[in-house]
Amino acid sequence: MLVDIAGGCTLSQLRRVLARKGVLVGVGGPDNGRWIAPLLGPAAMLLLSPFMSQTMVSMLARESRDDVAVLCRLLRAGSVTPVIDRTYKLDGVPEAIGYLETGHARGKVVITM
Repeated sequence: MLVDIAGGCTLSQLRRVLARKGVLVGVGGPDNGRWIAPLLGPAAMLLLSPFMSQTMVSMLARESRDDVAVLCRLLRAGSVTPVIDRTYKLDGVPEAIGYLETGHARGKVVITM
């Protein structure tokens, strides 16, 4: 299973790394300055999925305090491991934002306080 949170890759790029019967879950996507852009990826998944051996679904989440508490427990237990690309100190926020804007981050960029 592959969960695409950022929406920075095309469907064909994501499908290439999936197993033949893998599952792609699209959670978000870039807006590219257009209000409809985040809806294009989920619409393509919905239309193409019936014709592929891979399953493609999208989801929208509504955060809640209970969900965040469950996520914290999973993280503390080591059941979920976030991928951290780089860590910056608080005074390095401009540098961190600059790095994110390059589009090369391969995980989360963390600011420590």
